[in-house]
Amino acid sequence: MIDNYADLPLGRYLDIEAVSRDTALEDIDRQVRIIAILSGRTERDLLAAPIAEYADLAAKTAFLARPCPAGRTARQYIAGDFTLIPTADLTKVTTAQYIDFQTLAPQGDAKFVELLSVFLIPKGCKYNEGYDIAEVQAAIREHLSVQDAIALSAFFLTKFTALMRATLRSSERAAKGIRNREKRAAAMREVEKTKALLSDFAGGGLRM
Repeated sequence: MIDNYADLPLGRYLDIEAVSRDTALEDIDRQVRIIAILSGRTERDLLAAPIAEYADLAAKTAFLARPCPAGRTARQYIAGDFTLIPTADLTKVTTAQYIDFQTLAPQGDAKFVELLSVFLIPKGCKYNEGYDIAEVQAAIREHLSVQDAIALSAFFLTKFTALMRATLRSSERAAKGIRNREKRAAAMREVEKTKALLSDFAGGGLRM
């Protein structure tokens, strides 16, 4: 039975969040599903358990009522068969990473695992080269703790927001220098997209 955030895999946390948001569930049904997620037991097994045993399991879910404390970022993370290295140096960010970040970030929690896979690269590999990114995403979901995930989210968001601001300034200058009206308008639309994304971050659009 998982009873703390440090041992709670990101995927199970996201499953719990989905159950918590399901307004069609009665409170007791919601509690049973959450305990099933945390314990790895079936709902049927839990309903057949002695009430004292069930009450003990329910008490261990109390940590979910408290905010998850963010851990410290590490130089590497072991997730299943992968050793994942965070992209901490902005000078090493590829164009593909930057584009994928811009695409996934506005979707927030719905694409949280995929977003982390943009920044967590298997040791010895380049982004999306030499490995199956779907396998990495599965490893992140199953093995990375929610505590580490939140710390990484804050770290990457800070880094990439700074990168986007720098890119925005450069793009605005370049757009203003384009003489062709249609090309200038297209460039300015991209500038506005970046501004909207930065505004979304400032308003808490990407969060856990």
